[in-house]
This record gives sequence, structure tokens and C-alpha cells, in this order.
Amino acid sequence: MRAYIIRRIFLIIPTLFLVTIIVFLTVRLIPGDLIDQLAGEMIEPGGLTKEEIADQIRRDLGLDKPMPIQYLVWLGVLPQNEWGFKTESSVSDLTVKRQESDIGVTDTVKATVTNVGETRSDYEVSLMSNGTTLEAKRIALDIGASELVTFVVSGNTDGTYTVDASGYSDFSGIFQGNLGESLRTERPILGEIISKIPISLELGIIAILTGLLIAFPIGIYSAIRQDSFGDYTGRTIAILFMAVPPFWLATMIWVFPSKWWGWSPDAFYIPLFGEGSNFIGNIRQFIIPGVLMGMVMSGVTMRMTRTMMLEVLRQDYIRTAWSKGLRERVVVLRHALKNAMIPVITIIGLQLPVLIGGTVIMEQIFNLPGMGRYMIDSLGARDYTIISGINVMMASVILLANLLVDLTYAWLDPRIRYR
Repeated sequence: MRAYIIRRIFLIIPTLFLVTIIVFLTVRLIPGDLIDQLAGEMIEPGGLTKEEIADQIRRDLGLDKPMPIQYLVWLGVLPQNEWGFKTESSVSDLTVKRQESDIGVTDTVKATVTNVGETRSDYEVSLMSNGTTLEAKRIALDIGASELVTFVVSGNTDGTYTVDASGYSDFSGIFQGNLGESLRTERPILGEIISKIPISLELGIIAILTGLLIAFPIGIYSAIRQDSFGDYTGRTIAILFMAVPPFWLATMIWVFPSKWWGWSPDAFYIPLFGEGSNFIGNIRQFIIPGVLMGMVMSGVTMRMTRTMMLEVLRQDYIRTAWSKGLRERVVVLRHALKNAMIPVITIIGLQLPVLIGGTVIMEQIFNLPGMGRYMIDSLGARDYTIISGINVMMASVILLANLLVDLTYAWLDPRIRYR
């Protein structure tokens, strides 16, 4: 099992690498250009033209470089804004203040380090005396920024010091856990995603639990009461849930209750925790879209549960269990259900990404600021970095969900062994 898990993890790496290539190229084929829109908003009378402003923005964002270079910078293989590794720095205003006491001599050394390179950089600032490094500190500086660095040295009576700053270009991309910054707001994408995941996660949990609570009982009952009135009713419900568009149901919930009874769902998001939170109001707001999503998701799961239960109930070991006089509940739940669950678990695994990604339609209709709505807003704004970051995260979740589903097979069926 351990060897199988290790192999699967190593297989995830090239798959995810291929996903990054597809995502990077696809988002740049989207019609429209956010840079032109931003340039149009920055035009001032008597200033630069729109084309000149757009060119400047592209240079600042590194979008003027060839596509392969942009891709490697996005991954974090190349530095953000320049070729090479070394960056320039300037050390100035070196001062030494000596204090003598009964316990010895203490020198306080101060120097100003300035980033004079063309990219944000990390610097290692070293304090040296007679060619020997006494202490080193790491700082990060934006382009043109300065920082006063202070060292305290005890026991050195020479008093001759030099300060050196060695800078290296900032590598910041997917490999460093950085999904980039929004082209429009210039805020880190990862922070935005983390703030929206709990909203989609809450909606997804309600949807999946609702779907399973509907699908399992009806699917099992339809199988053990095949061709009965209950079976036909359950199959009709499954087909109905699969056929009715969820956005239509959501729209009807907004329209008719407000028309007939003067009631409509909350139009503004109510947080579960934090400022302005309301636990009851939050649950009330999420329960309707969550149940609607669960109803739609339950249709396929319900039919798959019924089909697999029928196949398992015809097996010889089930007939043996019946012949031993076991109760129906024991035969169905202990002997049949577990072996029928493997294809069902596959279906459920395909639904797991909704826990992170949410759904665009439900979040848009019910005004929930989750991942799905974040994605559709980013598509409308042509914000390439946000779209790329969300897709990479979603691909990672899907790959991990598939791994967990495969590992669940061995737990459900002891005959399955991974090598």
C-alpha cells in the first residue's frame, strides 16, 4: 500500500505540471485584454497615450516577455522581473557607536541598505571585521526601497567594520506556494482564495450530505423492493432530480415565494463567524442552495446505488446469508451495501471538488461570495492570474480526491490489494 501511494503521488506531479501548461495557455486565449481596460482608466489630459500606458503596465507586470519566460516566472523557476540571479544593492551611512562598561566594549553598527536593482529582492546583509563575518541578517526590499540594519557586537576592540549586502532576485511562483497577485487589485490571490474557501466548503458540505441522505435510502429501498410501487417512485424521483435544471429551481424560489407570501432568501451574505456573523441566519441562507444542489447531485448517486445493489443481491454469498436466516437489515447493510459501494464511491469522488469550487450558478443566484462566484467575476474582468490560480488549486483538489477514492476501494473490498 505504501509503495502504491508513493507512486501515485509521483504521478500527480507530472499531471499537475501538464495542468499548469494548459491553464497558462488557455487563459491567455480568452478574448479581451484587461491591460487595455486598465490603461483606459489611467489616461490623463496631456499625459501619456493609452498605448504608452498599456506598454508600461505590461513591462511592470512582466507581460512583455516571451510566453515561455512568463510561464517559468509564474512557476517560480525564473525571477520575477529580470534574467540572472545577482541583483544590485547600495550600502551607505555606516555608523559605529561604542560603549564601554565594566563587562567590556559593545559596538552598535548601523548601515542603510538600498535596493538599486530592477526587481524585488532578498538580501543577506553581513557585518565583517578584518575579513571575518561576524553576523548576517536577511531582509527583503522592494525596488528602490531602503532599510536601516543594526548589528550589536561585544568584545571587539578593533572597531573596524564593513557591511556587505548580497542580493538575489525574488523567486516567487507556484513552486514557492505563491499563486500571484490580482492584475486589477494587486492583492495576493492565495489570501483571497483562503477567505472564500469556507463559503464554498459550507455550501458543498450541505449539498453532499443532502445528496447522500436522499440517494442512499431511496437507492437501497428501490433495489430490495424491485419493481414495486416504491421502486418506481424512487426511480421517478431520481430521473426528475437529474432532469430539472438547478438554476430554474433556484429562480423559482426567488420569484414565487416573494410573489405569494412576500418572502425571499437573504440578498446579502451573512458570515458564520467574525464581524456581523449570525449563526442561524447563515444556516438559513445556505440551506436552500445546499439542498437544491444536493437534490441534483443525488439523482446519479441514487441510480448507481440501486443498480449496484441489485447486482450484489443476486450473488451467491447473499443467497447464503438469506438461507442462514439472517434478518433483512443485516443482509442488506452488512453484507450487500459495502460491496456495492465501490462504483458509488467513484461517483461521490467526482462530486468532492464542489467542496472547494462551489457552483457558479448557485453562488451567483444567492449572492454567496464563494469560489465559484470569484471565478466568474475574474473571467468577466479577464484577470489572468486569478483564473490560473483557481484552476491550479481545483486541479490539485481533484487529483487528491481521486487518490482518496482509489484508496477507499481497498477498505471497502478486502480482495483489492495495491502493490
